Amino acid sequence: MKRRKFITSMVVALAIILSACGVTTPNSSPNGQAAQSTLVDSVDDPSPPELPEPVSEPEPAHAFNNVTTISVSPAHVVGLHRDGRVIALGNNDSGQLETFDWQDVVSVAAGGVWFSDETGIIGHTIGLRQDGTVVAVGDNQFGQLDVGDWQDIVAITTDAARTIGVRSDGTVVIAGILGGDISGWRDITAVSTSNTHTIGLRADGTVLAVNEPFGEDELRNRGQLDVTDWQDIVAISAGSSLTVGVRSDGTVVAAGNNDSGQLNVSDWQDIIAVSTGIFYTIGLRLDGTVLVTGFDHRFGESPHDFTGFNDIVAISSAETFSGTLTAIGLRSDGTVVLPSDRHNSYNPIHEAAGWRGIKAP
Repeated sequence: MKRRKFITSMVVALAIILSACGVTTPNSSPNGQAAQSTLVDSVDDPSPPELPEPVSEPEPAHAFNNVTTISVSPAHVVGLHRDGRVIALGNNDSGQLETFDWQDVVSVAAGGVWFSDETGIIGHTIGLRQDGTVVAVGDNQFGQLDVGDWQDIVAITTDAARTIGVRSDGTVVIAGILGGDISGWRDITAVSTSNTHTIGLRADGTVLAVNEPFGEDELRNRGQLDVTDWQDIVAISAGSSLTVGVRSDGTVVAAGNNDSGQLNVSDWQDIIAVSTGIFYTIGLRLDGTVLVTGFDHRFGESPHDFTGFNDIVAISSAETFSGTLTAIGLRSDGTVVLPSDRHNSYNPIHEAAGWRGIKAP
């Protein structure tokens, strides 16, 4: 008991000394008297401080549809590199390769026509930027490059005479010549266009189509618009006088001209993308291989040897009016492959086989 009193006396004495020196202890009042409340009691609001609201990552400006990182026309090819560059090679008669200063591009499209070796080539390149605007270079004789005021675009496609963009609200915008009226289209997620018609994929899996009233009747009226009963479609491609669609189960439907067997796709399975032209259809399978049906009229045989196509994540193809197929595949490692035969030696894009680092879609 005496020891406890002694300790208590010493504590009180120490508190008085510290108070005299201007130091306040947690359990003492400023005048040196023992405090009557604890530290917690001296806080006005004992509740824990409010934490700041969590900061979420900003949402991307646009959710892009059907992104294309490699695209080929009859005479040039364009690719989106992993480092952000847009690279191009092939014919440059119209300046379609002048993409060296493009920035923030997320999707590309190559368009043009190779009429013949005598009459020459016209071509252009379209790029979709991250902010939803569009850039373009090359031939503009039909107004297909008049995209400078486009906004809020999420997908692009192009052909020799037109460029079409899909807005984030599902409507479409057009630059160039388009004979059919698509201004009333709604809920569109993807478009594809050719010299004979334009098709649009709707969010509900149905397909819309309009004819191109210009050109030869034999090309414009081959049944390529017979898509009204298509359902559950997830990918589309418009060729010259033919339309091909991929169902969600990986099967394929087709309509239009089948003179060269280009519509013989009824037994295809596990298809995730298609590309069509005048005389052929190419299908990309889930396992990274490709299927092809049709006929190369210039060489009098099947379009190409695609046996070297493996680990493919994207395909693109184009065709001259003489029936020569140009096709290209992008592997998952960013390399590019062309059919392993002599046909591509006739086309200036064959050097794209040396490309590396192309971004996957």
